[in-house]
Amino acid sequence: MRRGGLNGALNFNGFRDGGLTLTVPVGWTVVMHFRNHDGMLPHSAEIIADTHPLPTGPVAPAFPRAFTLRLDQGLISEQTDDLRFIADKGGSYLIFCGVPGHGAAGMWVRFEVSGSVQKPSLAATPAGKP
Repeated sequence: MRRGGLNGALNFNGFRDGGLTLTVPVGWTVVMHFRNHDGMLPHSAEIIADTHPLPTGPVAPAFPRAFTLRLDQGLISEQTDDLRFIADKGGSYLIFCGVPGHGAAGMWVRFEVSGSVQKPSLAATPAGKP
């Protein structure tokens, strides 16, 4: 999470509303290091199904352990946690802030699990609805 950028503090490293896509191969062991750089608001992260309308708070993660601690309360400034899971189901997902209202306000980016790629990739994508 990065302060400022698009959408105020409600973004992941300056990206919001699906404006970034992380793609990994099916079966990949994923480790995401999460740090809340926001000095004012708590934030969290979880991998959820790509759904519309967006939930207003945390929901069941798409993969076991694909969420940060304190999912609904969020981690305070400079706290860290790791999401560590196996991306064993292909499909489209979201990296979503579970703090009530944050994800629905745009704090989400895309996460794809693909059987047709051999290595992970990260790309800016058009922002918009899931």
